[in-house]
Amino acid sequence: MAIDYNLQIDTKKTPKEIFDLILQMDNFQKNEKKNSFFADGLVGSVGYEEEHSQILTQQDFGFIPKVYVWLSPYRGEMEDAGMQNMMKAVMTVLQHDSGDAVVLMNGEYIILTRIDGKLTLTSENFGEKDKWWNPKEDVPFSDYELKELGYAGQ
Repeated sequence: MAIDYNLQIDTKKTPKEIFDLILQMDNFQKNEKKNSFFADGLVGSVGYEEEHSQILTQQDFGFIPKVYVWLSPYRGEMEDAGMQNMMKAVMTVLQHDSGDAVVLMNGEYIILTRIDGKLTLTSENFGEKDKWWNPKEDVPFSDYELKELGYAGQ
């Protein structure tokens, strides 16, 4: 079963600008045929957020996302690399844009939020025992708080 992640962000940047920002990272490449990108263990794309998702995000988090970054890490032996590259992509976008943002797993489980400049990471995924994400390494540019975030819509 595939697990997808979506970064939704209220930004003045276009999807192309965010796409180009991600492609500047080491080992990230453009997939010419699908207008998407890939890196070790990861595929993704960038686009304008649809109205339905904008409404739900506004209801749940209080902001209207303009752009999404879809990220799908591989399962199996490339999973570790995919999850690490996914977090690099997310943090690169957040580092270069100050807009409100949320990352959801499979459209419902909250991985992180940044609302009014305050970054909150879910303690379940960014705790000391997590094998993929270490806040001290993955979030070097920002203060953050660890908190149990749960599910969107609750």
